[in-house]
Amino acid sequence: MGEVQAALGHRAVGLTLTNCGKDPYQVFGYPSVQALGTDGKVLDVWVKRGSSYMGADKGPTSVILAPGESVRSLLSWTSNPKTGRLQQASALAIAPAAGEKARTFPLEGSDVRTVDELTLTAWHAAATG
Repeated sequence: MGEVQAALGHRAVGLTLTNCGKDPYQVFGYPSVQALGTDGKVLDVWVKRGSSYMGADKGPTSVILAPGESVRSLLSWTSNPKTGRLQQASALAIAPAAGEKARTFPLEGSDVRTVDELTLTAWHAAATG
Protein backbone atom coordinates (compact mmCIF):
# COMPACT_ATOMS: atom_id res chain seq x y z
CA MET A 1 0.00 0.00 0.00
CA GLY A 2 1.41 3.39 -0.99
CA GLU A 3 0.87 6.86 0.47
CA VAL A 4 -2.71 8.16 0.68
CA GLN A 5 -3.38 11.02 -1.76
CA ALA A 6 -6.17 13.60 -1.32
CA ALA A 7 -8.19 15.73 -3.77
CA LEU A 8 -11.45 17.62 -3.17
CA GLY A 9 -12.69 15.36 -0.39
CA HIS A 10 -11.62 12.19 -2.19
CA ARG A 11 -8.82 9.86 -1.07
CA ALA A 12 -6.83 7.27 -3.01
CA VAL A 13 -3.94 4.92 -2.48
CA GLY A 14 -2.11 2.71 -4.94
CA LEU A 15 -1.91 -1.01 -4.18
CA THR A 16 0.93 -3.13 -5.58
CA LEU A 17 1.10 -6.92 -5.64
CA THR A 18 4.53 -8.38 -6.48
CA ASN A 19 5.29 -12.02 -7.15
CA CYS A 20 8.04 -12.74 -4.61
CA GLY A 21 8.00 -16.48 -5.35
CA LYS A 22 9.98 -18.62 -7.77
CA ASP A 23 7.02 -19.71 -9.90
CA PRO A 24 4.57 -17.76 -12.12
CA TYR A 25 1.50 -16.47 -10.27
CA GLN A 26 -1.86 -15.83 -11.98
CA VAL A 27 -3.84 -12.75 -10.98
CA PHE A 28 -7.38 -12.02 -12.12
CA GLY A 29 -9.95 -9.59 -10.83
CA TYR A 30 -9.89 -7.29 -7.86
CA PRO A 31 -8.10 -7.16 -4.53
CA SER A 32 -10.08 -7.79 -1.36
CA VAL A 33 -10.17 -4.83 1.05
CA GLN A 34 -11.86 -4.41 4.42
CA ALA A 35 -11.82 -1.37 6.70
CA LEU A 36 -10.94 -2.17 10.33
CA GLY A 37 -11.92 -0.29 13.47
CA THR A 38 -9.63 0.52 16.39
CA ASP A 39 -10.55 -2.85 17.92
CA GLY A 40 -9.42 -4.66 14.75
CA LYS A 41 -12.96 -5.73 13.82
CA VAL A 42 -14.27 -5.35 10.28
CA LEU A 43 -16.39 -2.22 9.81
CA ASP A 44 -19.63 -2.22 7.82
CA VAL A 45 -18.26 -0.22 4.87
CA TRP A 46 -19.53 -0.60 1.31
CA VAL A 47 -16.91 -1.97 -1.11
CA LYS A 48 -17.53 -1.57 -4.81
CA ARG A 49 -15.57 -2.36 -7.95
CA GLY A 50 -15.12 0.10 -10.79
CA SER A 51 -14.08 3.65 -11.60
CA SER A 52 -14.07 6.52 -9.15
CA TYR A 53 -13.25 10.22 -9.12
CA MET A 54 -9.61 9.26 -8.55
CA GLY A 55 -9.16 6.66 -11.29
CA ALA A 56 -10.67 4.67 -14.15
CA ASP A 57 -11.20 0.93 -14.04
CA LYS A 58 -10.63 -0.99 -17.29
CA GLY A 59 -12.11 -4.16 -15.79
CA PRO A 60 -10.44 -7.45 -14.91
CA THR A 61 -7.95 -9.21 -17.15
CA SER A 62 -5.86 -12.28 -16.47
CA VAL A 63 -2.20 -11.50 -15.78
CA ILE A 64 0.53 -14.10 -15.29
CA LEU A 65 3.25 -12.62 -13.07
CA ALA A 66 6.76 -13.94 -13.52
CA PRO A 67 8.90 -13.82 -10.37
CA GLY A 68 9.59 -10.16 -9.55
CA GLU A 69 6.74 -8.76 -11.69
CA SER A 70 3.92 -6.67 -10.24
CA VAL A 71 0.32 -5.62 -10.79
CA ARG A 72 -1.41 -2.53 -9.44
CA SER A 73 -4.86 -1.46 -8.30
CA LEU A 74 -6.26 1.85 -7.09
CA LEU A 75 -8.24 1.98 -3.86
CA SER A 76 -10.25 5.15 -3.32
CA TRP A 77 -12.86 6.49 -0.94
CA THR A 78 -14.93 9.57 -0.34
CA SER A 79 -16.03 10.83 3.05
CA ASN A 80 -19.65 11.74 2.36
CA PRO A 81 -21.42 12.96 5.51
CA LYS A 82 -24.82 12.78 3.74
CA THR A 83 -24.81 8.96 3.75
CA GLY A 84 -24.94 8.77 7.55
CA ARG A 85 -22.49 5.87 7.34
CA LEU A 86 -19.19 7.62 8.13
CA GLN A 87 -16.87 5.52 10.26
CA GLN A 88 -13.37 5.96 11.59
CA ALA A 89 -11.15 3.20 10.23
CA SER A 90 -7.79 2.63 11.86
CA ALA A 91 -6.46 0.17 9.27
CA LEU A 92 -7.17 -1.65 6.02
CA ALA A 93 -6.95 -5.43 5.57
CA ILE A 94 -5.84 -6.06 1.97
CA ALA A 95 -5.57 -9.41 0.17
CA PRO A 96 -4.74 -10.25 -3.47
CA ALA A 97 -8.29 -11.69 -3.85
CA ALA A 98 -11.24 -12.77 -1.74
CA GLY A 99 -10.37 -15.78 0.41
CA GLU A 100 -6.62 -15.16 0.32
CA LYS A 101 -4.51 -14.12 3.30
CA ALA A 102 -4.71 -10.39 4.04
CA ARG A 103 -2.06 -8.02 5.34
CA THR A 104 -3.04 -5.13 7.60
CA PHE A 105 -1.96 -1.58 6.81
CA PRO A 106 -2.55 1.26 9.33
CA LEU A 107 -4.33 4.43 8.21
CA GLU A 108 -2.62 7.50 9.54
CA GLY A 109 -3.48 11.21 9.36
CA SER A 110 -6.36 13.37 10.46
CA ASP A 111 -9.00 12.88 7.76
CA VAL A 112 -7.83 9.88 5.75
CA ARG A 113 -9.50 7.56 8.26
CA THR A 114 -13.12 8.68 7.70
CA VAL A 115 -14.76 6.22 5.29
CA ASP A 116 -18.22 5.16 4.17
CA GLU A 117 -17.48 3.49 0.83
CA LEU A 118 -14.38 1.97 -0.77
CA THR A 119 -13.90 1.65 -4.54
CA LEU A 120 -11.37 -0.67 -6.19
CA THR A 121 -10.02 -0.93 -9.72
CA ALA A 122 -9.06 -4.33 -11.10
CA TRP A 123 -5.48 -5.52 -10.92
CA HIS A 124 -3.57 -4.39 -14.02
CA ALA A 125 0.00 -4.76 -15.20
CA ALA A 126 2.33 -2.30 -13.47
CA ALA A 127 4.08 0.23 -15.68
CA THR A 128 7.75 -0.52 -16.28
CA GLY A 129 10.58 1.88 -16.50
